[in-house]
Amino acid sequence: MRAGIHNQIICRWLEKVRISLNNGNGQSSKNLKEMSLRQLMQEVGVVNPWKDPVRGPRIWTFLGSTGVGKTTTIAKLAIQAAFVKKTRVGLVSLDNARLGGQDHLAAYARISGLPLVAAQTRDELADSLNKMFNLDLILIDTPGRNPCDPGLPQELRQLFGEWKGLKHHLVVSATTAEDNIADTFQGFTALNLASCIVTKVDESRDIVGVFNQLYKSRVALSFLATGQKVPEDLELADYRRLAGFLLKHQHGEMLQGEEG
Repeated sequence: MRAGIHNQIICRWLEKVRISLNNGNGQSSKNLKEMSLRQLMQEVGVVNPWKDPVRGPRIWTFLGSTGVGKTTTIAKLAIQAAFVKKTRVGLVSLDNARLGGQDHLAAYARISGLPLVAAQTRDELADSLNKMFNLDLILIDTPGRNPCDPGLPQELRQLFGEWKGLKHHLVVSATTAEDNIADTFQGFTALNLASCIVTKVDESRDIVGVFNQLYKSRVALSFLATGQKVPEDLELADYRRLAGFLLKHQHGEMLQGEEG
């Protein structure tokens, strides 16, 4: 409660702990702490997008408000995929609204030698994807949007609606106030979100606001961005790391080896 976790989550969690105790689990103090903390973390989903089975290239879009780090996150993923996973990666920029928006991604593309195309409309995006049909992963950068804009749902549906094969990842910053995080989740619900990526984790005291909204929205967590280094400071989320960031690094060590 002191960490700021919503009462609804705490009540649901404590009921699960009670049931586990009645079933004879967590008899020792150490086992009880580990068991209960794991159950708390599992109130939100954690996914590995790399394990999502697909036919053809993986096509991921990155959505969110201005300044949350979408482009840098794409650069980290692209370089990790190309040089660590040895996959064929292509980049698409839809960010024609922000001054220099495409230039930012273009700089990363030049450095890494990855193909980049720009598109503005749904038809141009379709043409770009058709040209990249032989790649393994296509990452689509989008301009920052105001989640409170009443026209946003229609814009998203016009651009991406009913488009099979696209996986939409919502990017939020851990430094954002929880009310604004809630607005972000609400504003982008016009699309079926595959996951949430949390950036600027290193700049925030904790990520409890994101945790609460992940629980409320039932959107799973996929990646955590922990710094500015490209590509190092991006990692797959797991429950151990989530516990550490959520509770100010006090209890994450109790979930040794816990994977997402």
